Amino acid sequence: MELSRRLEAIARMVPAGSVPADIGTDHAYLPIALVAADHCPRAIAGDVHRGPYQLAMERVIKAGLQDRISVRLGDGLTILRPGEADGIIIAGMGGQTMIQILTAGAMVREACSYLILQPMTDIPLVREQLAAWGWFVLDEELLQEEGKFYQIIKYGRQEKHWPQPFSSRITRVFGPALLARKHPLLLPYLEKLKNETRKVLTALGQTHSPKVLARSREMEKFLEQLGEVEAWLKSGKSSAG
Repeated sequence: MELSRRLEAIARMVPAGSVPADIGTDHAYLPIALVAADHCPRAIAGDVHRGPYQLAMERVIKAGLQDRISVRLGDGLTILRPGEADGIIIAGMGGQTMIQILTAGAMVREACSYLILQPMTDIPLVREQLAAWGWFVLDEELLQEEGKFYQIIKYGRQEKHWPQPFSSRITRVFGPALLARKHPLLLPYLEKLKNETRKVLTALGQTHSPKVLARSREMEKFLEQLGEVEAWLKSGKSSAG
């Protein structure tokens, strides 16, 4: 079974020999690929919706992996006991939903050795919350598929030191590992952010309340910071200093 480039990138981050739990598994493509390739001895696939759960079950049975992949119906991490999975994968969800799932399942989360997250929105918020919980970025990937950008972040318990050429705000936007590698897709991703920020500024310009003016100044500062990142990415420097 051929995975999308996004799921392939996630699969590469899963430690060999580990037992992952894929939350919001949809069709169970990822657990099936990991177990069928013997990269993982077992896996758990969970979904809160009955339709995707049934599809996942059918695909697992069709692949002949029902003894190695446990397909479960339930909300977030409620389908797991602490220590049952070595790591948690949550991909394709909004960032705030992701945080809610990980907050509600704190005991399960804290019993894991790794988390692989691919939030669709609120990426800086996800990074901030994971740092507050004491998780460290081990690896990151940025890819573009069908016109959309995806950030994939692998977290672990062992601290890994990354260069910090920019403010914590900018680091939360782009990711320390992606910045450290000057990932080739950072420039087009940055251009997308600049365009989005300009659109917000244009919309805010229609109103002149103190709150909106403060928001406009904040967005202008962010646009200025994006310009600094752009200049740095285009230079040969390894730091912004």
